[in-house]
Amino acid sequence: MPNYMLHDINYLAEEAARWVKETFGHAVYRSPKERALRLLEEAVELAQSSGVYRDQAVKVLEHVYAKPKGNPRDELVDVFFCTLVYANLAEVKLGEEVIEEQRLIWSNEMMTRIQNKYEDKIKKGLTAFDVTIENKDGFSENQ
Repeated sequence: MPNYMLHDINYLAEEAARWVKETFGHAVYRSPKERALRLLEEAVELAQSSGVYRDQAVKVLEHVYAKPKGNPRDELVDVFFCTLVYANLAEVKLGEEVIEEQRLIWSNEMMTRIQNKYEDKIKKGLTAFDVTIENKDGFSENQ
């Protein structure tokens, strides 16, 4: 892979991190548990939209939790690789789509909408945190 492509991937990651910090604060950005929960949510939504049944998803979850914990760095690389393969299969120009997504989510209206959805997730216990975004730098992580 040419070096400029690696630079582009790293740039997209830095921009995504900047958006999360701006939208939710540093505590939410810095929580590996929270980042993993958001990734899990998106992966489950992709599975559901691709025809995976709930019972299949539960079996995968049980299978994973029956094994010893992996190394987060290795698992992240595996997630990224699977994402690239799925994008190719679905004929999604991932780089272009991510750039467009980042352009859209920086609007004040979209940031507010996403913050409101996150507040709802907090209330439902779907996050690593137990306080509201209004105090975004004072989050305390659930154990």
